[in-house]
Amino acid sequence: MGSHSFWRWNIKEGQFNIGPKFWECLLETFSDHFSSIGQVRGFFLETELDLVKDAIKKTILRSDNDQFSLTTSHQLKAQQTSFSLSWKGEVFGRQTATSDIESIIGEVSLLTKSYLPTLQMPDHPEFYQQLMDNLPDSVFFKDLESRFLAINNACATKFGLDDPSEAIGKTDFDFFNLSHAQQAFEDEQEIIKTGEPIIHKTEKEIYSEEDKEPTWTSTSKLPLYNSDGLIIGTYGVSTDITKQKRAQEQNERLKSQLISVLDSAPNLIFVKDRKGEYVLVNQATADFHGLSKEEIIGKTDFELGVSEENAESFLKTDLYVIDQNENVFIPEDSVLDENGNKHWYQTIKVPFQLVHSDNNAVLSIVTDITTLKKKQLELNESLDLISHQNHRLKNFTHIVSHNLRNHAGSISLLIELMESEESPEQLEEYMDHLKIASDRLNGTMSDLNEIIDEQYKNRKVVREVNLNSFVANTIQILSREINSHNASFDLDVPNKLQFTYNPAYLESILLNLFSNAIKYRHPDRDPVITVSAYKKAGHIYLEVHDNGRGIDLQKHGDNLFGMYQTFHNNEDAKGIGLYITQNQIESMGGVINVESTPGKGSSFYIRLN
Repeated sequence: MGSHSFWRWNIKEGQFNIGPKFWECLLETFSDHFSSIGQVRGFFLETELDLVKDAIKKTILRSDNDQFSLTTSHQLKAQQTSFSLSWKGEVFGRQTATSDIESIIGEVSLLTKSYLPTLQMPDHPEFYQQLMDNLPDSVFFKDLESRFLAINNACATKFGLDDPSEAIGKTDFDFFNLSHAQQAFEDEQEIIKTGEPIIHKTEKEIYSEEDKEPTWTSTSKLPLYNSDGLIIGTYGVSTDITKQKRAQEQNERLKSQLISVLDSAPNLIFVKDRKGEYVLVNQATADFHGLSKEEIIGKTDFELGVSEENAESFLKTDLYVIDQNENVFIPEDSVLDENGNKHWYQTIKVPFQLVHSDNNAVLSIVTDITTLKKKQLELNESLDLISHQNHRLKNFTHIVSHNLRNHAGSISLLIELMESEESPEQLEEYMDHLKIASDRLNGTMSDLNEIIDEQYKNRKVVREVNLNSFVANTIQILSREINSHNASFDLDVPNKLQFTYNPAYLESILLNLFSNAIKYRHPDRDPVITVSAYKKAGHIYLEVHDNGRGIDLQKHGDNLFGMYQTFHNNEDAKGIGLYITQNQIESMGGVINVESTPGKGSSFYIRLN
C-alpha cells in the first residue's frame, strides 16, 4: 500500500517542495524511528534529497518524453531498514529535448512490502562476500538506478579495475558501449517494475574501450529485496561463454561449409536413422526425388515412392550397418526410372553418430555409374564383336588355305601329268581338266572377293534411313523372283521408322533374307514372307518369318552362319549369304538369331543396331 503526495521541483529557483501527506506517511510507517515530522524532514532533505534529484535528472536525460517514472531506494541506517519511493512526474518549460528545464511537477508514493513478495536477506553477508569473491563468474549488486553497489573480483577483472570498490556508484554506461548498457538498464528496470527475473540470457558485451575484444556471457538477473520485502535493486551472475560461443560460431561456419560441399557433390549423400527416416540429405538427393531438402527430412523411402521391395531391402541393409557397426559396399545396383530406362548405382554405407543424441544412424553415399556401366557394356559388346570377327577371320583363313591349297594341288598335279604325257588325246583330256580346275579356282577367288567387298565396302558410310522404304525397294528388286514363284509378303513396318545405318548393309541384309525365303521355298506351297519391325529402348528390331523348307538346327545350328555352309541341295547355293549377313549386322552393333523347324519354315530375329 502507499500514500500519494504531490511534489514540485523549481529548478530555476532551486526549490524542492513535497506535500504534507508524504511526511505524515513516513512518520506513520517508521514511528519507531521518527518522533516528529521535523525529524522526518531533516532525515530526507539532508541525506536523501540529493539522491532523488540525481535520479530524476538521469531519468529525464535518458528519456525523450516529458513524462517519466522511476523508483528510488533509501536506507534508515539506525534500524538497517530500507524503503522505496515511486516517483512520477512531468517536465515543464522545456521547448526542445536539449533546452533547459525550468520546473518539474509530479507525485510520490511509498512502496511497502504488501506490494511485493517477501524474501529475507542473508544474516551473514560477510560469508556471501567471501563466496562471491572466490567465484569465477561475475557477480554484481545494483540499486534502483542500476548503479553498482558491489561486485566481486571476477567482475572487477573483467572491467579492468584494480579493486571491486572502484565500481561502486558507477553503471554499465561507464564500462560498455551505449547499446549494451542501455539494454542492460532496461532489463533491470523491468525486473524492478515487475519482480520477474531474467535467467540465462545470452548477451554480447561490447566495451566502451575500442581495443577491448567483445565477450559473450550467460547472465541471470533477479530482484534484490530488503528485509521488509521491498525491491531495493537487482543482483546477478554473468558466466563468460565467449569460448563456447566462438566454438559454436565456428561449428556453425564449418557446418555451413560442409553443407555447401555436400550440396555441390554429384553423389547422393544422406543419413537415415533406425526407422529409415531421413535426417540429413544433400541437394543431389533432393533433386533425385524432385523435392526440397526440407520435404525429405523425416520421411522414409516408402513415403518417397520407392518400391516396397527396394525400400525393405534398403532398410534391411541400413539396420545391418547400424547393428553390426560395419561398412557395407554395394559395387553395383540397378533401378528403372519412370520411363523404363535402367540406371546403375554404386553405394557405400557407414555407421554414423547423430549429433546431440545417443542414437546411431547410417550414412550413405550413392554414385551414379550409369555412364561407366554403359561404357563397360559397350566394351563387352566390342570385345564380343572382336571375338566373332576373329572367329570369322580364322574361318575365312581356313577356307582360303584349304580351298586354294586344294585347287593349287589339283592344278599342279595336272601340270605334272601333262609334262610327262606324250599322247595328244591324253594331253587334250588333261587340258580339259585343267580348265575345269582353273574355273573352280576363279569361282573360289570370286566368292572370296565378294565376301571381302561386302565386309569392307562402305563400312564407314552411315546416314538416316527409312526401313519401310528399304523393304519396299528390296521387294521391287526381287519382283521377278516373287512373280515367278507366286510369293507374297505380309508387312508390318511403320512408315516413319527411321534410324542411322549403313544403307549398303541394310539393302544387302534385306536382299539375302528375302531371296533366301523364296529360294528355299517349300515345294508343296507358295512362299509367304512376313516382315515386321519396331523400335524399343533406342534399338531397331526386325523380324522375318517364312513358310519354307526350314533348317534342322540340331544338325546345322553351330554352322548356320559359317562360310560355304549349305543345308539344301539347291544348285545355286554357295553358302556365303548368311555369313555376310551376320557379319554386316554385327559390325553395326546388332545381333541375329534364328528359330527354324524342318518342313515348316524359319524365323530370323534381328536387332539391327
